[in-house]
Amino acid sequence: MDEFASSRDFLYPMHMYDRIHPFPQFHLLIVDDDEEILFITKRLLERFSIFVIDTACSAQIGLEKLKECRYDVIMSDYEMPVVNGIAFLETIRYRGDTTPFVIHSHKTEAEIKSIHTISEKILFLEKGTEPRCMYDTLIGCINRRLSYE
Repeated sequence: MDEFASSRDFLYPMHMYDRIHPFPQFHLLIVDDDEEILFITKRLLERFSIFVIDTACSAQIGLEKLKECRYDVIMSDYEMPVVNGIAFLETIRYRGDTTPFVIHSHKTEAEIKSIHTISEKILFLEKGTEPRCMYDTLIGCINRRLSYE
């Protein structure tokens, strides 16, 4: 439990805190065709109480959700039928969406980069990564975006 108790030890500018919620809430979209991994990942990240999480079991459903809601960060599986995670990223960038993006995969960053030329700096998390590391990576993406706004 200590791992999750320390999740609120991050610092944000005071304007991000409000009187109703003592901590900011961020919208996260998780896209993965493996519904068991989707469920487990969502449950692990919900324990940090900082994410409002939506899930999609395909890139196509993820694109539909992006039409309905603005997300602070997207975490997508790489290996999915029809549209893989890199093609999903390229599609959302083509549409003008600059939401921070993290690839969550059993493949390593080097394996994926050996197959694809990726024109932007994106983060990679291997499946099985500790929840605190996933949290730190996602919050880091959000913080970098907020520092540019």
